[in-house]
Amino acid sequence: MLVAFTCNRAHQSDIGGGAAGTYNPKAEEIFHEGLRIPVVKLVSQGEVQHDLWRLVLLNSRTPDLLDGDLRAMLGSTEIGAKRLPDIARPMGAEGLNGLFASLLDWAEEEFVAAIRKLTPVTYTGEDFFDHDCFETIDARVKTVITVRPDGLLVDFAGTSPQMRGFKNSSLANTRSAVLFGLISFLGAHIPRNDGVFRRVRIEAPEGSLVNAKPAPVT
Repeated sequence: MLVAFTCNRAHQSDIGGGAAGTYNPKAEEIFHEGLRIPVVKLVSQGEVQHDLWRLVLLNSRTPDLLDGDLRAMLGSTEIGAKRLPDIARPMGAEGLNGLFASLLDWAEEEFVAAIRKLTPVTYTGEDFFDHDCFETIDARVKTVITVRPDGLLVDFAGTSPQMRGFKNSSLANTRSAVLFGLISFLGAHIPRNDGVFRRVRIEAPEGSLVNAKPAPVT
């Protein structure tokens, strides 16, 4: 019975693209930013898929560094997978699933308690870009946050269309930035998990700076 995954997310020294380090200020499309890989198994049933591994390394300017980093990432997930049964054994699979659900509920409860201390009004903010890495522009990111007793609405309506350069944000990156900002403001005691997003609705216009597709992104 599958009850959990262990995972690791990390930046890499280089995954190809038009500039060393993969942060490419001259990128005009997403294909200039490195190798694009769909969801695939680098390890299947405990066996490394060496053809895929070689493909990834072949597209890096620093294959030795990338090889070591990937092995370290896999090692950390293996340690997590070995230790997770020690947590699960005393409570069983159902108990472990209940624990995970409680962690999400806890985050939601702490988040709601924090926003109920705020005045239920609408807050507006904006910031500007004057250059897209190629030419002078006049672009803005506009945010309207509506505070309600049961949650928040974060609306990016009025944000400029995505730009030519790599200062755009994908929707996933925007969601992450919103979560980081809210928890940093409301209190470090709030658990950082998806329970918070039960009470946050994000509206980000498709094709804008905060929901660019497809486009070079930071």
